[in-house]
Amino acid sequence: MKGKGIMTLTVGGRTVRHPVWVAAVQDPCILGLDFLRSTGCQLDLNGGTLSFQGGPAVIMAPPNITYTQPNKPFTPTVKAAETHGCPPSPTSVCDFSPAPLSPTAVCYIPPATPTTQPSVSPGRTPPAQLPQMGEERTLSAVREIWGRNCVGLDPEQQEWLWQLLFEFRDSFALSEEEVGQTHLVEHEIDTGDARPIKMRPRRIPLARQEAADKAVLEMQRADFIEPSDSPWAAPVVMVPKKGGKLRFCADYRRLNEVTRKDSYPIPRIDESLDLVRGSSWFSSLDLRSGYWQVPLSPEARAKTAFSTNRGHWQFKVLCFGLCNAPATFERLMDRVLDGIPRQQCLVYLDDILAHGSSFQSALVALRSVLERVAAAGLKLHPEKCHFMRREVSFLGHRVGKEGISTMEDKVGAVRDWPTPTDQRQLKSFLGLASYYRRFVRGFSSVAVPLNRLLPKDKAFTWTGECEEAFNTLKCALIEAPVLAPPDLTLPFILDTDASNVGMGG
Repeated sequence: MKGKGIMTLTVGGRTVRHPVWVAAVQDPCILGLDFLRSTGCQLDLNGGTLSFQGGPAVIMAPPNITYTQPNKPFTPTVKAAETHGCPPSPTSVCDFSPAPLSPTAVCYIPPATPTTQPSVSPGRTPPAQLPQMGEERTLSAVREIWGRNCVGLDPEQQEWLWQLLFEFRDSFALSEEEVGQTHLVEHEIDTGDARPIKMRPRRIPLARQEAADKAVLEMQRADFIEPSDSPWAAPVVMVPKKGGKLRFCADYRRLNEVTRKDSYPIPRIDESLDLVRGSSWFSSLDLRSGYWQVPLSPEARAKTAFSTNRGHWQFKVLCFGLCNAPATFERLMDRVLDGIPRQQCLVYLDDILAHGSSFQSALVALRSVLERVAAAGLKLHPEKCHFMRREVSFLGHRVGKEGISTMEDKVGAVRDWPTPTDQRQLKSFLGLASYYRRFVRGFSSVAVPLNRLLPKDKAFTWTGECEEAFNTLKCALIEAPVLAPPDLTLPFILDTDASNVGMGG
């Protein structure tokens, strides 16, 4: 068997949808007992007719009459096989026309019209495709996602993964314009009795002006922004991203000063990572432009107004720079995934980790997440999703069966970090080092000479003691061990220690 699917069949003028198997058999189409029962067909072997209940009979070809099938390949096949023609062959057929049968006529059998993707066939080659019209772009993306993630899976596991990805194929946004929009929350901006704040536009460097203009046009085309007559106005800034691209942002610091703060909690990363103990299979999911999938309330839109040389605009969706944006988004994701145990699914803003101790349990967890994401109207970023892996990246860590470790690219950044020459450079280094402080024994004590240089009224004087602490932290992070999450079912022995410069346990 090459696969299975749902096909639309026309028999005697009546069109039905019926499950079919795709197989390498001589006959182009074989109607089985399941088809006869489900459609109410009546087969008269003596009269050589096939009829539906209440419909006219169609004449069947006598079994000893054959017709020549033309040199046309059967279209719903694996792409690699589509270039091969099918040689002419005598084929016993059923003539579904109500007209009298002419044994001398040549009957051409048109290919059936497929409507659904079949199951994956075992092996590394993508399964036979039975796409609907207009679905080829989506199916091509699903094939690419599947091919990227089925490495290391056995044929049965590959099939399970294909079926799941195909079922939720509409949950992937193939471009920035195709992001979803949830109905579960709207972002509010409560400014109380504050008067509207208007700030003059800043000059955007010529090297970034084209990117800013392009961003405005793309956001307008995607219906993320709309023309505004709001008395509020914020200046635009173009922020560099990884890879050299620029992110369009508005400077909402003045707006944030008068905004009532939302105290909804953001999960602690260390506590979240402790919950993956015992898991061997992991799937990391990332939403496509997650903020833009959250609508702004009508009252909040006017407060996000910004000005450029292309006019005055306001956002219709959640945008970067708003002080309560993380709280709103975390509240949304907690609602979306409510009911899924944290031992199966972790979420930190738009990063989701589904995991399990076995392939099947991890697949069940992944299905639960995909169901919730689809029901919430959200869309995933296909290039940033990794499914059914033994090890994945999550929140700046490598997470696997053996435990949690540092990211190689982050370790490389630490290894190549130059000696700081001012407070700003030192703060950047300590920020990265502190993120991985759990991997360094006695981090607080080692970092004391560096922390002494951070007060604003302290002169920045790099000493030999500072250099030694700097190199010690670099070596400790480069050689960081793999940390196994604790087994919470076992008793703990707490051994603490403290000094004048640090404490730990």
